[in-house]
Amino acid sequence: KTVLAEIVAQLLVGDANLVASLPPSQFGGFGASTLDGKLLNVVTELPESKVLQSDRMKAIVSGDPIFVDVKYREGYTLRPICANLLCVNSIPQMSDVSGGLKRRLLVQDFNRSFLEDAERRTKDEIMNELRGFAMAIRVRCLHAAGELRADGDFPVSQEQARALGTIVRRSSTPDAFIE
Repeated sequence: KTVLAEIVAQLLVGDANLVASLPPSQFGGFGASTLDGKLLNVVTELPESKVLQSDRMKAIVSGDPIFVDVKYREGYTLRPICANLLCVNSIPQMSDVSGGLKRRLLVQDFNRSFLEDAERRTKDEIMNELRGFAMAIRVRCLHAAGELRADGDFPVSQEQARALGTIVRRSSTPDAFIE
């Protein structure tokens, strides 16, 4: 998960447009100021038992105006434009998975472990190989974004629908209790 996050961050977005790691628990208070003007927020670690407070997360994910506190200065209103890439070991429970947030989640399970793979390459080897294709990858991503915009939404595989269903079930108090 960390290698994928780093590839996306470094090759597609770049440091100037990146928030290194602002977990949803820090979306309130002073933390949200780091989202200002950024295109991507990458989070690679979340506490497994953490229940994400979804109200602030929904506002940030949907681009609604949020109030941002700034140390030693007056706060201001921000309309976040960044995407959020959360790469976690276990699916977090959310305090609310209403249609607004659920519609914006695109969940992908990674079920393969590369630890025992004889042909496993290091992160640096992968990054060096992909650097030569970075511009072509960005162009393909922009082309795909245009197609998504024309189509209206991401196509969702059965596996992605199952993973999203898991989030919704785990976030439902009665369902989580039964499991």
